[in-house]
Amino acid sequence: MGKESEDGCKDCRYCNLDRYYRGEWYCWSPQVSIFDLPVDPKKCFEGREQKKAVRKKLNKAQRQQVYGKCNGRCAYCGHGLEYRDMQVDHMTPLKIGGADEISNMLPACRSCNHYKSSLDVEGYRQYLAGIHKRLMRDSIPFQVATRFGIVRHMGDGVTFYFERCGKPESEGL
Repeated sequence: MGKESEDGCKDCRYCNLDRYYRGEWYCWSPQVSIFDLPVDPKKCFEGREQKKAVRKKLNKAQRQQVYGKCNGRCAYCGHGLEYRDMQVDHMTPLKIGGADEISNMLPACRSCNHYKSSLDVEGYRQYLAGIHKRLMRDSIPFQVATRFGIVRHMGDGVTFYFERCGKPESEGL
């Protein structure tokens, strides 16, 4: 968790995910909850350079190598992927200092890649682990379904497909 700045915004690597919610800006950090302290978004980025990470274009052989890491499945949820539907995800995003190398890339389905966004693997794990609490807080249909036993919380432990199946094949090359 990063340190808190004068304006109440957490000065952390997730700070780029400020959200406007119910009339106020919030600094969103998966370690805390969905929303943290109200902030002024202009102050949040004062004095910080926003540098755009440059991604290298992968050739077909490199994309095939990433695709093969999890045997044609999403590295996070394990859903089967067609080669053409695979999105290449950086385990540690370039935006937070990750390398643009095959060893930092995993195959991902569109949904996992979208929700992981600019989080690293542990940040994504914490985000997923907190979904139940956010649903219980914000979704009345989910609360009712829980009371009637239609849905059941199975635990906060999140294990990704690539962890259950061992290291991706191309890892360590």
